[in-house]
Amino acid sequence: MGLVRAVDFLEHVPQKIPLINELYRLLAPGGMLLSSRPAPTAGARTRTSPTCRRTSSP
Repeated sequence: MGLVRAVDFLEHVPQKIPLINELYRLLAPGGMLLSSRPAPTAGARTRTSPTCRRTSSP
């Protein structure tokens, strides 16, 4: 797949790493995973991470 879109559900998955690994496995080389989550409430801590693109086969 060239694009996987994960919208507003990752925050509900307790074991995120296996899920993200599977999404990565599905991506074709050069593919992109787009994800988002609802905006945090006031005072919540947030983190940002760089865009990740698959560049080679596993």
